[in-house]
Amino acid sequence: MKIWRLIILCFLFVSSGSYSQSFVFGEKKYISNPGISIFPYFPDGHISYGKLDENRFYKIWAGSTSYITVGNSYFNQDSIWGQGLKRGDSADFDNGGAWLYSVFILDSNYWLGFYHAEDHLFPGFANREQIAWKSIAQCVSFDRGRTWEKRGQIITTDQIKPNKPTWGGHADFTVVRDSQNKRWIAYFVVPEGLGMAISEDSFARAGTWKKHYNGSFTEPGIGGMASALNFSKDFRRGGNPSIIYSKKRNKWIMVYHDWNLRGIYLTTSMDLMNWDFPILLVENNSSIGKIWYPNLVGENSDMHSDSILWLSYAEFPNNAKPERKYITRKLIYVDENSKNQVFVNRMLLVDSSIVTIKIYSSNGLLTETWYDKIHLGPGEYDFPWKEFKRTGVFILSTEINQEKKTFKVVR
Repeated sequence: MKIWRLIILCFLFVSSGSYSQSFVFGEKKYISNPGISIFPYFPDGHISYGKLDENRFYKIWAGSTSYITVGNSYFNQDSIWGQGLKRGDSADFDNGGAWLYSVFILDSNYWLGFYHAEDHLFPGFANREQIAWKSIAQCVSFDRGRTWEKRGQIITTDQIKPNKPTWGGHADFTVVRDSQNKRWIAYFVVPEGLGMAISEDSFARAGTWKKHYNGSFTEPGIGGMASALNFSKDFRRGGNPSIIYSKKRNKWIMVYHDWNLRGIYLTTSMDLMNWDFPILLVENNSSIGKIWYPNLVGENSDMHSDSILWLSYAEFPNNAKPERKYITRKLIYVDENSKNQVFVNRMLLVDSSIVTIKIYSSNGLLTETWYDKIHLGPGEYDFPWKEFKRTGVFILSTEINQEKKTFKVVR
């Protein structure tokens, strides 16, 4: 990384009850194409990610035809794994596409998948805009995701599909495994915000889902009524949630994009039932573009994070065009008592600072200057040691808002 390259940083501070919290972002990373045809239109929904074996990780690329790739990390996926999941026939409920959103490994070979299904067929209408009537369906794989067997819809709307092309249905979702209570939880779009449904069946089969309606889980998953969760209503209404458990914070974290193009919201929960008032995590500053399809990913999984947390999302330069950029940034939580921190390889700024970073030789001669009284915004900054070609013993001298530190570095 060039240290003088402009780094776009974002800092958010919010008060909630008796505590305060803030999030600091790292540098934007642009994900490259591993060789799939839907890449220019990705992310396009929830991203599933996890360990395939000791040295490889799988990644689900959700699209009208979904793909699975493998590689040695989230950022380095280099080969396609199997045939993925394809749309159904013209008369099927998923004739417009099958976006494989949430995948769970039940044993070494048995994978359970949930997919966003779109019906584009409105008899008598061409539907060139690909307007969709949506639902949530299930699929299974008995060969580690190489091939998939569809098992049908599990959650559908109570509304009747109109004759002419109309956006509607329940989808744009994520599914979470609540192991403590031995149940599955789906969060999906309803007209007023985000709705919920649960299944206490071990395999989350069709007919076992109950929607949240007027404070309890009483409505059937197929055709039942659904209420929106309070935090997701009004101007915070949105879709495509992503949820991860943070072991470091001992909380569930949810992100989702709103429909009014303000950006990406974040909320947290202790029990997956009660969610805090959401905050605007990433603001959309473009008058012609948008930021959609946020995803949270940990070190080894999209289900939990030990310490490191990544936020991925789609950055649309122009709302009139489907092409987008696949952005990923490290998301760092700091509490209200956190201070600026400096390490040998990087520094974490929790507020705007005046920074000087210099390298001296062992006999005190100035060797290189990385920053010289430069004003930097909050964020995580990596030091460019890879570009420092000298060897020997050096002193890393740092000064942040007049607070000085030195480190001995042997190269």
